Amino acid sequence: MASKYRLPFRARAATHPNLVARRLFQIADTKRTNLILSPEFKDSESLLRCADLLGASIVAIQVNSAQIPNFSNTTIKVLKDLATQHNFLICETYHERKGPLRVENWADIIVATPGDALTKLLKTISAPDFPWSGNRAIVVAPELKGKRAAALGYFSQSCVEDARDNSATVMGFIAPQGAYNTNRERQHSGIGGPSEDEDFVHLTTIGPEHAPQVIAHDRLVYFPLAHGAVKAGSDFVVLGHIICGAMDRLAAIRQCRAEAWGAYEERLPLVKSVWVKKWETWVKRPGFGEAEVQQRGQGVSGKFVNGRSCEYFGNGV
Repeated sequence: MASKYRLPFRARAATHPNLVARRLFQIADTKRTNLILSPEFKDSESLLRCADLLGASIVAIQVNSAQIPNFSNTTIKVLKDLATQHNFLICETYHERKGPLRVENWADIIVATPGDALTKLLKTISAPDFPWSGNRAIVVAPELKGKRAAALGYFSQSCVEDARDNSATVMGFIAPQGAYNTNRERQHSGIGGPSEDEDFVHLTTIGPEHAPQVIAHDRLVYFPLAHGAVKAGSDFVVLGHIICGAMDRLAAIRQCRAEAWGAYEERLPLVKSVWVKKWETWVKRPGFGEAEVQQRGQGVSGKFVNGRSCEYFGNGV
């Protein structure tokens, strides 16, 4: 079975067992972006200004609140208002906090590493009395067993099995180069076979400070660009300094957005367009690209979906 990561986001949103993942796919499909912003600011004001400026181009923002000394309930309230205004989700790395600032109280997506932290978080979110049941999801970060393992996105069999057993809560994985999705499809992962309904979301962090460069299976693994990560199997890319450190943040995020979304569209299955007769012309339906019309009985150059060339004729494709 080909893994579901090659299906359109809209189709995955309709069948995904995790409600937060459904929202994420729906936002991505509506806004035509698969970027997650991860700014590393030291104050709430800078975080909120950045979220307002770039919110229209992202599906989620990773807050990194542990680095913000003046992070407060007011910050959370304004951030949630911006999330509603620009239609994005809030993501955060799990860390111990008490009271209303606890991560599970306000973050839609929570990143956790395998071990005690993940076990505790699963227990909290899965509890019958958890007030935000169905509105929180966990993304599992790679198990850090050396730089090479971290760069390749290594996950133990027990970690993946735990994720499968808690698919209503665990949304997916975060690791470089689409490691989980591509390995699953090629059956090289060695972590057991996926079920027919399995559809974990895959995230990859992109940027100079995170771009992996290691030797794996006699090849160099290095994906510094959003396009390369998505092409290799990632669903969403997490961008930090590469955007927030740019002189023109809007221009930088537009470029990354075009690269990542273009790579997503390129990996979708090839679908032939169908020509139907309408009065004295033939019209291509459905259309993913530009509408093309040809006069009856004449052949014209056209395209398949995803920009693959072919020749169209008046009696169909």
